[in-house]
Amino acid sequence: YGRLILRQDGREVYLACARAFLAQVPLWLEQRPCDANRVQQICASKLDNGAKSSFGLISVFQFPESLSVSLSVPQTRAIFDGQHRCMALDALLREDEGSD
Repeated sequence: YGRLILRQDGREVYLACARAFLAQVPLWLEQRPCDANRVQQICASKLDNGAKSSFGLISVFQFPESLSVSLSVPQTRAIFDGQHRCMALDALLREDEGSD
């Protein structure tokens, strides 16, 4: 995911490159549908505050490498908290790419 900055109680926190993270980690298949209005609110807030780099923690689950994808385990890793922030971040990154 990036550079490990904290390991505690079975959890790990990484400092990650946004583009690389979004390209590598999918949204959880069981996630509720994304609310496009909420994504737009987040984008507007980040642009208004000039804080495009501050999106907070995004929670990811990851099963051991020995566990492979199957009917009972459709994903071995995915974003399970922060889908709206990830979608907003992706939209803002795409907007930046278009302005170059």
